[in-house]
Amino acid sequence: MLELTTKYALQALRTLERLEVGEFIQVKELSRLAKVPGPYLAKIVKVLAAKGLVLARRGKHGGVRLAEGAEFSFLDVCVALDDPVLEQTCFFSKSPCSQTSPCAMHGRWTKLRQEVDHFLREAKIQTRRKS
Repeated sequence: MLELTTKYALQALRTLERLEVGEFIQVKELSRLAKVPGPYLAKIVKVLAAKGLVLARRGKHGGVRLAEGAEFSFLDVCVALDDPVLEQTCFFSKSPCSQTSPCAMHGRWTKLRQEVDHFLREAKIQTRRKS
């Protein structure tokens, strides 16, 4: 249902959640821990940093981490990465259908889309609380 890019981003972000507050991790190490290909993850991190979901710092003591106090939803990640799960397309075609021009699956598909949307809004990524 989610694009591979979004799945990889969520795997990496869930890994970042486990770090100590303020701790940076090299993308190479994050790649290993999250089981995401390194070069692909580097591109994802660049987008997530540009959208403000992670902090990225270059150099010897650089890397990537969640911002202190960060809390955002899986939906925010989907929006940042333009995941197609956000598109309101018809079950049977690539065009939208509506209440005024419904397809045969419109009612069931609308209900399922609402459930997916609810899940994406409720599932959170957040930094650890300071001990």
